[in-house]
Formats: sequence, C-alpha cells, structure tokens
Amino acid sequence: MGPAGPARYAILVAGEPDETICASKGTFEQMFLDLLAEQPLSVTASSGSARAAASVGDNSSDHPAAAAVGTAGAAPPAEEWRVYFAFKGELPTTEELASFKGIVITGSVADAFGSDPWLLNLRATVKAAIERRTRVLGVCFGHQLVGCTLGARVGRAGCWEVGARQVAVAPEARERLAAEGAGWARLLPDALCLHEFHQDQVLEVPPGATLLASSQRCPVEMYTVGDHVLCIQGHPEFDREVVEQLAAPRLAAIGKADVQRMQQLLEEVPVAQQAQQLARSMLFIDSPLASLPLLQSLEEVPVAQQAQQLQRICRAFLKG
Repeated sequence: MGPAGPARYAILVAGEPDETICASKGTFEQMFLDLLAEQPLSVTASSGSARAAASVGDNSSDHPAAAAVGTAGAAPPAEEWRVYFAFKGELPTTEELASFKGIVITGSVADAFGSDPWLLNLRATVKAAIERRTRVLGVCFGHQLVGCTLGARVGRAGCWEVGARQVAVAPEARERLAAEGAGWARLLPDALCLHEFHQDQVLEVPPGATLLASSQRCPVEMYTVGDHVLCIQGHPEFDREVVEQLAAPRLAAIGKADVQRMQQLLEEVPVAQQAQQLARSMLFIDSPLASLPLLQSLEEVPVAQQAQQLQRICRAFLKG
C-alpha cells in the first residue's frame, strides 16, 4: 500500500468580518487557517480555488497560511483544507463530508437559531457530521449553532459580552473525558481567559452534551459531545485588536455599561493581543506549555499563555 494521503479538514464560513478587519487581520477563514493548519497545506474553496487563494493570500506577510497556498506545489501537502461559504449556501456534499477528519464552524453576525434556508441547511450538515462522528469544532456562532442542532435553547444573552473573560473549567468533566481517552482534555487548566464578542449564547447544556466550562455571565462557555464535538463561546482565533475593531462600529448598540466593561477587561489583559502571534510559532509537541501541570490557576499562568493553551486545545481536539 502507498502512503496515506493528507488529512482533510473543512471550514464552514458563516459570515464575513468588517472590511477594516479583513484588511488588517484577515477573513474568518484566514484566522482559523493561521490557528489550526499545518504547513505545507493545500487550500481550496467550494466555488473554486481562486477565492480561497485570494482569501488566504491577502496580507501574506501577516498570514503564514498565505505562503503555503503559494508554495503548496513545492512539497506534498501535510493537510488539505476546503473552505465552504455556508452563509452563501455553499456546503459539502454527503461524499465530501465523509472525506473530512474534522470541520470548523466560524463566527457570524447571524442568529444561529434563525430560520433562513442557509441556516437550516447548515444545521442539517452539522447534524450529519456529528452522526458520522466527524470532529466538529464550533466557535461562537458555531458553538450556538451546534447547540441548536442538538436541541438546546439558544437566544439573547441579555447583554453584550465583549472583551476578555475568565471562564472556569469543570474539573470532573475534564478528568472523565481524559480517562475516556480524550487526550486534548488533559490540556485544559482550571481556568481560561477567552476573548468574547457575542450577544447570543447557549442557554442550557445541549441534550447528550457535557458542560466543560462556564462563566459568571455565560453558563455554557464550553461543552463537548463524546470526544468528537467541542464547542467554545469565546474566540481562540481573535486577538485584542480584532475585538476592538469589531466593537468600534457597534458601540451604540452595545451600550455604555457594556462598553465600559469591555474597556476595563481589555486593559486588564493587555498581553492577550499576542495570542495569535504565539499560535503561529506554536509547535504542538515542543511547546513550553507541555511541561505545565494539569491543574493551573489563571493567576499562575500569564494571559498570553492561557490564550495559547486554548489554541493548543483546539488543534489537539481537531486533529485527534
């Protein structure tokens, strides 16, 4: 038998960030490729490779995945990533879905609990992926959409959650997952600092899911289903600058009290903006964080390392 082909992953893009963010930080798919992809890699879009290459190719000096698109022919790709613009109705076929080791569902300004046709079709695709036991990583909107798909109540949070937020990990759930063979669960510390930007949230633990983390204002920050679904309300792909740029045109809608809280939280964790840069240089096996004890409080670990730890967890989960 010949060597196995590269692992295949899909990004289901549920929306586009503001133009200022696209220009300075990239699109949602760029951010997740920077966060998760291994080089060399091959990236294509469901509507053809031009959009994917253009999407990842912008600001190539800032986005390491961009270089991989340009040089993928120089060496066999370690991974193949396919980008589907779900908010435009693009989704994998049944055959394509069966070929993916994992899928990622991005953030969006849309309501995950809405009834637009593209949302209904996306939920059906995610349901099929879960039933196949494909690894599913849902972030923010993706976290909420998986919750809807599983039958949980999802709705308005009652306020905007914007800025860095400390969340508490459920130690019993973590230990049980680790004991059942989910090695990525052992990377979870007692607390994590997440970048948040949302006004909707999962209001209850989905049926069949395990609560993995919660915070004062968001009772379901993270949950898992078995070892093949991991959903996170926070944004491991964001840094401080992205949060500030997202908030700027929405300050009136967010409200004065939540804006003040956001500014206070951002000032308390100035090094959080280093998270994405740390992720780019991160080596999964050789990271200094590999030597950290399993149980670690937020106060004992610098915020930038907390962000890096969450990013490691996402990579370890998705790639099994």
